[in-house]
Amino acid sequence: MGASSCVSSFRIHGQWGRLGDLREIVKILSDIEVGHGIFAHTNGVNGRNGPLAADPEPKGLADKWTKAGWLFIFLFVVTGMFSISVAQISIGLAVVCWIGRWYAAGFGSWRNAPSFSPLAVPMLLFVALSLVAAVFSIDMSESLMDSKDLSHFLVFLVVFDFVRKDPSKIPYLLRAVVAAGAGIASVGVYQAAQKGVSTADRISGFNDIYMTFAGLLMLAFVSGLAVVAFDTKKWKDAWLFPALALIACAVLLSLTRNAWIGLSAGAFVVLALRKPVLVVILPILVVGALAAAPGGVKDRFASIFNPNDAANRERLYVWTAGLKLVADRPILGVGQNSFPKAYPKYRDPNVQEPNISHLHNNILQIAVERGIPCLLTWLAIWGMAYYYMGVAFRSGARAENSSLGLTAGLGGITAFLVAGMFEYNFGDAEPQMLVLLLLAVGMAAAQLKIRPHNKDATPFTRNA
Repeated sequence: MGASSCVSSFRIHGQWGRLGDLREIVKILSDIEVGHGIFAHTNGVNGRNGPLAADPEPKGLADKWTKAGWLFIFLFVVTGMFSISVAQISIGLAVVCWIGRWYAAGFGSWRNAPSFSPLAVPMLLFVALSLVAAVFSIDMSESLMDSKDLSHFLVFLVVFDFVRKDPSKIPYLLRAVVAAGAGIASVGVYQAAQKGVSTADRISGFNDIYMTFAGLLMLAFVSGLAVVAFDTKKWKDAWLFPALALIACAVLLSLTRNAWIGLSAGAFVVLALRKPVLVVILPILVVGALAAAPGGVKDRFASIFNPNDAANRERLYVWTAGLKLVADRPILGVGQNSFPKAYPKYRDPNVQEPNISHLHNNILQIAVERGIPCLLTWLAIWGMAYYYMGVAFRSGARAENSSLGLTAGLGGITAFLVAGMFEYNFGDAEPQMLVLLLLAVGMAAAQLKIRPHNKDATPFTRNA
């Protein structure tokens, strides 16, 4: 479009004419937005003087990419509970649709460009420092091979952009998580009924190990509790209550203590955000569940507080070894998945398991594998997430579905991080990908705030 055409397409409130002085220009430009070379009045949408709305979706071929992208995101949510391979393929196809939508809408149009969360910066730094650590690791080939899991951050980038542009999908996305969780929980409960409850042979549903099974169900429970707290549709959502009961039962029967603690922490956050007084329900529910649980569950619960428990002592031994490793290689660590090779030199002679693959703690494991600088970027991801979502929730001025998304995000990452104090769940692909999805939902919801209906309130500006 030529310069004369651009000028001829300049329209303000349906009037053509001179702009006057510089102050008038600034005043006018503050109330308009650019779209395809035409200045159009915002009518308060996505502007300073009105509520924030989701970015308008491009039309035509881009709409088809959008629909396909959502299809693969939902497929990822469901299959992530059953098959990691299908889930990874699904999110890979969602990435293709994400790029395809942008291409179809026009790479040169800033309005159609993907939305990127502020968390993209520490995530990119974490990926970069992880790759540097892999290159300088004690086993470069093994570390670089293990670095493929860094691609899971695409889950966050894709889901964040799709939810940011269409927040109406938040309730359906979280209900899909609960439904899929109830599906694998039913299999786990059936397994417990068939073989009993024992640490020698724990239930795992469709997953390879009980830790993955319990970690997924923990996040599914918190997601469902958020829906119950902020988006229940009365009888239409009656299925949520037996689904949550089934999920909680399966987590309990899995005998996975870190998931018990993480689920409790996530539930505490959800209840506190709904109404602080509701947190008194939590200990009552815990006592009731334990009273009805088999003897094996009661014994396992009591072991949490027993300093002489063999598993508890083992944790202390391996954590001590991990601290010594960090002290020797504080900058770059030993490399991803290279800890087993370095561990024998630092191993306590009293350990019962001489060969282990990880340190049962996210913070310590990342510091050992990737170094302290990389750990700081990882902590920054979660710290910034709490800040942005916390500020958004406390503002009290939220768009539709925002409260639900924020609660699921805050509750989900709390459950994951608390459980990760006793287990390296960040290294478990399925729970890692699911918590990145919940994080994306929460962060997208944090950018859907609207200005309070208070004429004296200062204008709200959207976070980049």
